Amino acid sequence: MAYVKDYGQCCLIIPLKLGVGLIAMLVFANACLCILALFVQDIRFQPNGYNENFMYLPSAVGAFGIVIGFIGLLGVYDDKPAWVRVFFIFMLVKLAAMAIAMIADYIKLMQCDTWLQTHKLGDNVAMEVLYEAGVCFYSRWAYAIGSALDLSCWAYFAVKVWTLKSQLDYDSSYPIDFGREPYDLEARWKLFQVKNPTADMEYAKQLKQKLMQRKKLEAENAEALAVGLPTYGSTNAAEPNGTTNAAGPNATPDTTLYGPDGMPVHEQMIHEKI
Repeated sequence: MAYVKDYGQCCLIIPLKLGVGLIAMLVFANACLCILALFVQDIRFQPNGYNENFMYLPSAVGAFGIVIGFIGLLGVYDDKPAWVRVFFIFMLVKLAAMAIAMIADYIKLMQCDTWLQTHKLGDNVAMEVLYEAGVCFYSRWAYAIGSALDLSCWAYFAVKVWTLKSQLDYDSSYPIDFGREPYDLEARWKLFQVKNPTADMEYAKQLKQKLMQRKKLEAENAEALAVGLPTYGSTNAAEPNGTTNAAGPNATPDTTLYGPDGMPVHEQMIHEKI
């Protein structure tokens, strides 16, 4: 729609409003995955799980996204600041839960090199697998990079939601546009079923010029008559059909202006058209 307000961009090329709507849909899809992880209790369906105390914290928080994501999508579509605000608060809670679980997991991974020496067999199956495979060093680096990318991505989404929320809070009006929007003017005219006003504006400008010339000629003729000189509008030449001017040699020519419909145009009407 050509009259949609421009809120900015998301991911460099996507309009901000559309981008936040896609983020709300992503939160809804992620909530379905979190619910699945809670039911099957499989670490493969979640990005964390080495610390058993915080294993299901991100999934439990993310599961609420199945409702909050839908609320955020409706808030974006209907420009409702309160609903977008609720969605933003959920994004902050989700980020906090992810950060807590990631820190707890990394602290647990720091104990990987001496895991079986300080823990009993069966305490943490995931840590035991890493210890026996001898990949504790690589697992820490892989987890740090992966968790940083995951947290950064969701943080970026939260910033974009906050940007839209701020604009809806402080500027919910729609300013009138006079053709400065980056849309085709002809498409706008077709949308409102109007014609190009350029021709009417040019014609009104020509009428104004003719009116000024007529006033100037009348003033000059009045001055000439006052001193007994022939008027500038008089002519002794014959008309194109071979006859003389019936009004006399000193008569002022007809300077009445006529519109497209053939009716005379009055001075007041010209100024209103301008």
